[in-house]
Amino acid sequence: MIRNRFQRKLALFFTALVASVQLAAVVAVVEATDRNVARQVEEELAVGSRVVARLLELRERQLLQSVRVLTDDFGFKRAVATGDHPTIRSALGNHAARIDADMAAVLDPDGSVRAGTRSDLDRGDTFAMEALLDRAIETNEAVGFGLIGERAWQLVIVPVRAPVPVAWAVLGFAVDDALAGELARLTRAEVSFERVNDARASVLATSLEDTAQAVNPGMPTEGEDVRTVDTEAGRQLVTTRRLAATDSGQLVATLQTPLAAALAQYEPLKRQLLMLAGLALIITVIGAVWLARTVSRPVRQLVDAAQRIAAGDYAHPVAIGQRDEFGALATAFNRMQEAVREREDRIVHQAYHDELTGLPNRALMRDRLQLELERARREGHCVAVVVIDLNRFKEINDSLGHEIGDAVLNTVGQSLRTALRASDTVARLGGDEFGAVAGCEDTDDAMALAARIEHAWDNPLDLGPTTLRIDQSMGVSVYPEHGDTVETLLRRADIAMYAAKERNARAVLYENGWDERHQYQLTLIADLRDAIDSDQLTLEYQPQIDLRDGGMSHVEALLRWNHPRLGRVSPQEFVPLAENAGFIRTLTRWVLGEVVRQAGRWRAEGMDLHVSVNISALDLIDDSLPDFVATTLAHHGVPPERLALEVTESAVMQDTAFALRVLQGLKGTGVRLSVDDFGTGQSSLAQLRRLPVDELKIDKSFIFDLKENSNDASVEAIVQSAIDLGHNMGLSVVAEGVETAYSHAWLTRSQCDLAQGYLFSRPLPADDFMAWVRTWDSKRGKE
Repeated sequence: MIRNRFQRKLALFFTALVASVQLAAVVAVVEATDRNVARQVEEELAVGSRVVARLLELRERQLLQSVRVLTDDFGFKRAVATGDHPTIRSALGNHAARIDADMAAVLDPDGSVRAGTRSDLDRGDTFAMEALLDRAIETNEAVGFGLIGERAWQLVIVPVRAPVPVAWAVLGFAVDDALAGELARLTRAEVSFERVNDARASVLATSLEDTAQAVNPGMPTEGEDVRTVDTEAGRQLVTTRRLAATDSGQLVATLQTPLAAALAQYEPLKRQLLMLAGLALIITVIGAVWLARTVSRPVRQLVDAAQRIAAGDYAHPVAIGQRDEFGALATAFNRMQEAVREREDRIVHQAYHDELTGLPNRALMRDRLQLELERARREGHCVAVVVIDLNRFKEINDSLGHEIGDAVLNTVGQSLRTALRASDTVARLGGDEFGAVAGCEDTDDAMALAARIEHAWDNPLDLGPTTLRIDQSMGVSVYPEHGDTVETLLRRADIAMYAAKERNARAVLYENGWDERHQYQLTLIADLRDAIDSDQLTLEYQPQIDLRDGGMSHVEALLRWNHPRLGRVSPQEFVPLAENAGFIRTLTRWVLGEVVRQAGRWRAEGMDLHVSVNISALDLIDDSLPDFVATTLAHHGVPPERLALEVTESAVMQDTAFALRVLQGLKGTGVRLSVDDFGTGQSSLAQLRRLPVDELKIDKSFIFDLKENSNDASVEAIVQSAIDLGHNMGLSVVAEGVETAYSHAWLTRSQCDLAQGYLFSRPLPADDFMAWVRTWDSKRGKE
């Protein structure tokens, strides 16, 4: 019926000339429609290419932030620095799982694999992407694409600092079909990742069901050139984006969409135009113009919307009220726009906030500090930067579990928010380290800010199943007194924080000149790691004389470092550095191994000596130390009772419960335990009774004050009380620092058991010590 009406109107109203004009008009409209559709598809494809680039860039930022979080973790840095491979692999696996990374690894500075989460990352292998590693070495970190075998990867490489670079951390996502499919859903185009070499291409990953349908993009060009390629499946619109250049070719992302599919939805419109062309000349002309405008308007609206999205504007949806294919396309386009916006917001938030506490991370704190510095320059006020480190946080994790540790970090973050003003910035910098940025009037105001933070933890933290008291060390730097850049202020606040740890203080303000001291300490830490292998560390031995008969069967081993450039470095200087750098465990075990080996050699030569050696406060949180001591003694054939381990009162009192557990384990091996520097610590008699020790060692500061004709009787009373206390508790008593005949005679009358000091001998190398023993025995024989 419609066809008959069309035929009648053609006969009544059209002439041959009108029919020709109308036909030309219809052809023109059809051609214009095809051109508009092709242009729309080209623009959508170009937008899709930019969307792909944007999403890959956001994923790079997420990956970079995630690996920075990993490398800032104190426990992870300590594991890398000490070569604790189980902990390294566990941390890599946990962190990779947390961000759905497909690969995580730690590389040695030379690029060889130390540990990894994949079975094909064998320890000692050379890292496959040398160019990316070289770029990381040159620029301090690197993010990019590359090929490992026949797979493409998106990788990030960041140095692990403790505090200097000791290794490289690598995290990566595989560029696979799943990624290609996700990008295809967002861009409404088929996405393929290909390797192109001399115009030959091999498909590495694709959203296509049939890999053979992927278009060979040829060698990629600069920009977003969209071109037409004829394939067996029909004409395709294609654009290519270069991702990386490798030795085996270039890695590219190719977007393609069939032109026929885009044109197919307009076939009904063409038929309608042809049918309307027979109705009437005026109706046909008006209808053709109206239809052309109807077709082009939504396409233009979609193109304009795509351009707004490419520019980052997600606020304006496409408004097409038609209930046809264009309306459905606009609805789908709006949904895609909203999905992209939500995903970008989520990625940006993750890139600038800590996942656990919700606080800003280091990157956001740096940005806000930069803004605060710019405002301070304009307005002429100061800016305070505070770096906060939680003391003994690792012990909480180890003894109470990571769930309690996470609760501590969350509670600390909330306390910091409460203690500071809403305009101040509080951030979690990584691990157990936090930071704060605030405007201030002067340095006193900056220290008042640190005091407010300190008072936030006056009361123990209520964590539900347990209550904990948290101590912290804080370093403070102030603009403009201590620097005028973000990097300088953060570095100097960090230096001040380490000074607070050394001084056992809550908060320390940076002082001019500490940069040089800090650089000197960094040099010592770096050189200390090589000191063992290069035979720079030695042991000297100082005899302990039996005051009852003058015999010598006890000796103390003392660590010495002969630096090739700096000369002899005092243990009081490099041992605290080793503790802060996480190197003390390696150092302690080297010392114990050498001492026990020497004791075994002396036993083989017929000299059965009791050897004592100092251990660090951090050794008292090492559950594996008793097993190491027992194994080392057995290996060298030394009876356990011939080894005495000296610990200070203050070391035990830092965490008495944990230290007692380790001391009980050491006592179980049969070794003797001694309280060193007795009288200078903070222990009570009740706490001292709980320690499984065999010996008290009176601090030399008291022995130095034992002087003939002294008017101060309190020193003799203190030393006599210490001797009596030790004997009443069933302990032997050693006096160190004996340098005069008077102190020797006084200690003998007071029934002290052992004495050591320069009166008898300075610390000597092992061979010189043997010569001294022969001389001492000869002198005793003559007496």
